[in-house]
Amino acid sequence: MEPDRLISTIEEQSLNAWPAHRTLLYDGWQLRFADGFTRRANSVQPLFAGHRPLDRRVAVCEAIYRSLGQPAIFRITPQANPPSLDAFLGKRGYRREGSTAVLIKKIEPGPETQSDAIVRLEERPTTPWLEGICTLHGYSSDQARALEKILERIVTRAVFVRIESASRILAAGFGVLQEASVGLFELIVDEERRRSGLGRTVASAIQGWSARNGASRVYLQLDDQNKAGKSFYERAGFVPLYHYWYRTRE
Repeated sequence: MEPDRLISTIEEQSLNAWPAHRTLLYDGWQLRFADGFTRRANSVQPLFAGHRPLDRRVAVCEAIYRSLGQPAIFRITPQANPPSLDAFLGKRGYRREGSTAVLIKKIEPGPETQSDAIVRLEERPTTPWLEGICTLHGYSSDQARALEKILERIVTRAVFVRIESASRILAAGFGVLQEASVGLFELIVDEERRRSGLGRTVASAIQGWSARNGASRVYLQLDDQNKAGKSFYERAGFVPLYHYWYRTRE
């Protein structure tokens, strides 16, 4: 698949995999809202060129987010429309933050078990999985509710993986499947058990399930400041496909 087409495909699928609580379409842009939980679900996706003047479109977005008590955040990808948007926002006082790499590789399932742990795969976010992953991430009760609402809105098939030992969740994550792709999300390992292979086990379990259900590639989104994560995924064979970032101001 050509790079531009592959980027478009992964962009579309990743937005579907992380749905906002509410969305609004405005002149070719998608405005996403999820009670402030993650920039991905609370930002403007500049998908199409539109017809209105750029300054008018930005001002309308600012007013809508301001009415909800949120800052206006614009997500800038290689295919953001119009291409001049990033520079325009910079001149308007928007700072660049949250630079993120989208990594991709061909699915190569590995072992799905650890000698001292039980790997559980489920196709819905059960209470034990949700409580476990929120504990591992340190999410507040409001953040946990926001995550649950996002998960409820996933339309395509998904798999939720957790690793348990002595009734304690040591690692968790989930994957969202759409056509030939699966996206990895929220993968995390207990601090006391990092560098023990549990992260690879979760990722392999998701990929194995996805391969059995027709997927051939896996992608994920990784903060550029996450050096440990970058090293981990490079060793696993992931390569960068593109980068995106956010523009925001108070």
